[in-house]
Amino acid sequence: MEIDLKYSRRTYSYLALRKAIGWIGILLPFTLMLGTFLIFKEDIIQSSISHYYHTSMRDVFVGALCAIALFMFYYCGHDKWDNWAGHAAGFFAIGVALFPTTEFGPSDWIGKIHFACSALLFITLIIFSLFLFTKKDSNPTPQKLTRNKIYII
Repeated sequence: MEIDLKYSRRTYSYLALRKAIGWIGILLPFTLMLGTFLIFKEDIIQSSISHYYHTSMRDVFVGALCAIALFMFYYCGHDKWDNWAGHAAGFFAIGVALFPTTEFGPSDWIGKIHFACSALLFITLIIFSLFLFTKKDSNPTPQKLTRNKIYII
């Protein structure tokens, strides 16, 4: 009985962590923009989320990406493709965090690495949403069908 409780707590913690990472991803653009306005009194909206690296919100941007990367490295999916995509997303998130976008003018080599990592991160997240998260058994529940619609949107 005690073993079952231990595993159910771990499962609950893992699911809660997964939701928290999702919320970080959803709220990050708004947090960066509002933090720049409200805390640091800067009044320029950046042309991309990556340009917040060059504002006072840099630490929040890099920290959020590192948190997402750490979770993705330890993500356990249902099969090897889930695991591979998780590791790839973690690697690309670290690349986005550690290689900042070019602030002004044409991209230098660091900006090009940033662009490649961010594009590949988004492609990997799209693969998760459209193909991996939407896999279903032969008899999916109504909740699973609703979640699949949300993933596709």
